[in-house]
This record gives sequence, C-alpha cells and structure tokens, in this order.
Amino acid sequence: MKRVTVFIAMVAFILFASVPQIFAQDRTILDGVYSESQAERGKKAYEAGCLPCHGAGLTGFFEGGQAPPLTFAGTGYDFIRGWEAATVHELFVKVRDTMPKESAETVDEISKLDILAYILQFNKFPAGDAELMLDTKALSAIMVVPEGGLSPLAAGHLVKTVGCLEEAVDKNWVLTKSPGVIRTKSPMASEGIALEAAVTESLGDQTIRLFDVWPNPEAHKGHRMEAKGLFMSGLNDRVTLMSSADGRVTDEAESEAPHEEMSDTAGQGINVLSLEMIAETCSS
Repeated sequence: MKRVTVFIAMVAFILFASVPQIFAQDRTILDGVYSESQAERGKKAYEAGCLPCHGAGLTGFFEGGQAPPLTFAGTGYDFIRGWEAATVHELFVKVRDTMPKESAETVDEISKLDILAYILQFNKFPAGDAELMLDTKALSAIMVVPEGGLSPLAAGHLVKTVGCLEEAVDKNWVLTKSPGVIRTKSPMASEGIALEAAVTESLGDQTIRLFDVWPNPEAHKGHRMEAKGLFMSGLNDRVTLMSSADGRVTDEAESEAPHEEMSDTAGQGINVLSLEMIAETCSS
C-alpha cells in the first residue's frame, strides 16, 4: 500500500462544539463481554503478577504502588475514560506487551486476558455469559466506552474517517462520500483488522475537510482514503471542488443531484495526522 506521510500540526482556529458520537464497533464493554469465572481467574492472576505495582485496590501509586491506577475509585484518575474509543484489543495489547514492566513475559497471554476481565469487573462493567477470547478480530470489535457512554465529540479529539479524496479550490483537500467521523485512540494509519474494516466500511454522503495535508496527495485523487487527526467543527458548509473531468469548478452544494439541506454534521474537518490510501477506487 502507498502511504502519504504527514506531519503533526495544530490548527490555531479550532472551534469547540459537541456532536453526537457514533462508532462502528459491534459491541462495547457495557454489553457484558467477559464472564464472572474469567474475572475470578483474573483476580488471582492479578494478585500474583500485578499487585506490587498497581495495588490491591487497583489505585497504583495512590496506595504506594509504582504504576498508574487502573480504576477511578478514590483517585480522581479515570482509567477507563483515558481509554475511551479504543478497542479492547488495543487495551489488551498494552497489557500484553508492557506488563509487568520490564518482565512482560512472566505472565502468559491467557492470564493477561483474564486480568483484563478482572479490571472490567472491578470497574463495575457488567459480566456476560461468554469469556473474552484470545482472538484479534473479536477483541477489535469491542469498544471501550465509559459508563454513561462516550464523551461528546469535541474539537481536538482524535478522529478517523474514510472517503474519496478530492481537491477543493481553496487548495485544501476533502474526503467526499464519508460516513462521518468517529473517535479513535491512535493517530497512526490503521493496520491489520482495523485496516480491513476501513477498506470494507460503507461510504456515506458527508464531505469532510482535510487541513495540513503534507506532502501533496495529488497522486491519490479519486482513491478511497482513511484520514486520522484532530477534529474540527463549525466550518463553512459550502465546499467548492475542482472538477476532475475537464478542469471546471463545481460547487458541491449545487451538484447534479437535487439540492438537499446540509446534514447536521456539515462543516466538519480533520487536522490530518495520517492519510492512507486503502483502495485505488472509491465505490460504495
């Protein structure tokens, strides 16, 4: 796959706004994704391998440990909120690859998955009938969502979307046919299961502005792209596009299709941190 490398650049005029948050994952940790028996095994594994650093109350250095807390209770540090919009697979990878610190190999993967179940139980997320399984695709289909739901999408949040790359007359770029932006945890281009999902994701009818794209992505015009970056909102609704056919300038709001009122999420943009070509065509 060809990749457009971009640099991280903040935009001074980001406007703050709250927008309803949607997500593409099939399930969330609010749906009961572990079993009580798995959490019980996880508690024993936690006490054997994690307690010295994270403490009996999972409050870490708030109770004399050497690591951050894994719960909100009594700390003011909301561990789950810090991971919101990530997948359970991303959280599991963090535990699998870095815990215990400097000796991650001393605890096996199955035990670490059980420990993750115990962490969810301790944080009062409901148990279900089935266990968390050591399956990348299954874990990637579960989103970390705090009790009460995701916080409102606001300017500066990390987001991602897919769409068809087109050029605007103001020298900026846009993704047309986007299904809209969703929260993400990582600014890096998707890989593995996440990339497969981006390739097959259904397109929509929104246009998302792209800012600070570098280098020039001209070679990818008309390709299906994935963009990640910092959310922007409150932008002008109208986007004027360069015609790819004969060089004529066309206004998206006055396209060949019958005029329709702009959607509630019109005027959104992304200050781009990564832009990835995921297909050479851009069909739904």
